[in-house]
Amino acid sequence: MRKAGAAIPTELTKVADKLDGLLAGKAPSAEELAPFKLNAQAKLTEQIRLANQTLVSKPGVVGAKEFTGGFGPMYRPADSPQLEKILTSYFGKDKTGARVGNGGVADALRYEKQTGNLLSEATHEQKVKEMQARLNNFVRKADNQPPGSYPYSKRDVDYARELLKDLNDALKR
Repeated sequence: MRKAGAAIPTELTKVADKLDGLLAGKAPSAEELAPFKLNAQAKLTEQIRLANQTLVSKPGVVGAKEFTGGFGPMYRPADSPQLEKILTSYFGKDKTGARVGNGGVADALRYEKQTGNLLSEATHEQKVKEMQARLNNFVRKADNQPPGSYPYSKRDVDYARELLKDLNDALKR
């Protein structure tokens, strides 16, 4: 392609250079991957929604009712090791093996309240209250630090607040 010189449009040359870089092992930038990430998140959300419809409508599940609960915030890795530990409790060790909703305790509690079916031996209400305490503690500690102080990134604090809002909503229903 390079032999043709000026006859090749500039945009095509850029694409060829990018492909050469990928073949040489150069990783794409976060900006270049952003559309793929959004597409993957949308597909994952849809797959979880379909799986939940299957779970609650399976024949033979005693007392199965349609779950119309809200999908809370999806899991995303935390910058802070402290928040990541909380997220492991919130979403479980697997973090992608959602049985209901987004796989978090708030959606599990919503499901239990709406359908009357427990997802474990005990209700998720106590775990929701424990998560509230842990997330409130994380946010309180972050609020007492200078902005951006490690390990309290604004992104993590905003995410913790979003999870707290979701937990509060689940307890009210």
